[in-house]
Amino acid sequence: MTTPKIFCIAGKNKIAVTILRKARRLLPPENLFVLPNSDDKGINDWQPSLLATARKTNTPIIRLEDLYGIQDLVLLSLESNILFKVEKFKSQNLFNLHFSLLPAYKGCHTSVWPILRGEKVTGVSLHKIDFGIDTGPIIAQKKVRIKPEYTAQDLYLRLMDAGVDLVSQYLETLIFSPETLQLHPQSSDNSSYYPRSSIDYKSITIPWKSTAYQIINFLRAFTFPKYQFIKERGKIIESWKIEEQRSTLPPGSIIEEDEISACFATIDYNIRLFWKKQDT
Repeated sequence: MTTPKIFCIAGKNKIAVTILRKARRLLPPENLFVLPNSDDKGINDWQPSLLATARKTNTPIIRLEDLYGIQDLVLLSLESNILFKVEKFKSQNLFNLHFSLLPAYKGCHTSVWPILRGEKVTGVSLHKIDFGIDTGPIIAQKKVRIKPEYTAQDLYLRLMDAGVDLVSQYLETLIFSPETLQLHPQSSDNSSYYPRSSIDYKSITIPWKSTAYQIINFLRAFTFPKYQFIKERGKIIESWKIEEQRSTLPPGSIIEEDEISACFATIDYNIRLFWKKQDT
């Protein structure tokens, strides 16, 4: 096997950090570089920092511009916030791990839209980067079941774990012989794309003129406790359930409320929202 001149991991969080550690066991230090996201402050929080890990392990950090001219580069994007322009690279060995079962859910908010759409299964896709956004040929995929209780945060963490597993399976081939990978062009069937602008997190309100099932999916999709909760009547919603009673009042009407929860009417069934306890 021929070792590439440079293997570069671009991205963030657990998936990038885990794969970096695995790559360090396969490559001599001079062959491995990282390109952390621009908003990586080098501090380990609820997710490990790729920048902090690179500093701790003495893994060199490289600039994007310095990658363009490297003929033997293998670039692996793991939640990178860079839209790589393939025409600028001398190397064609550019790969990405996307959090969906491509060709569905290209783009952003891949832990939100599948829940909003009522999907039961999603997954991760390892693919080659081409001129489009998440449109390159697929190398491999791994499915992830979306359980009924999953919030966006739950799904995100499951997708990350699946991504680690999938990339780990192909890591040696990516590093040593990427030209041997079998590539499968994406179909136009069931293809979808959601840009960053498809969701405005600053103006999220419960769509009361919906069924209880749709509202539950909405609450699940926009609940990410590390970053945000949904509020109603100035209170943080922590959990929810669909009641057995059919709604007879206009959607959004309050049927009853106490310090713990409130019951609301929807298009079909009543829904009970449970408030998050205030910190004392």
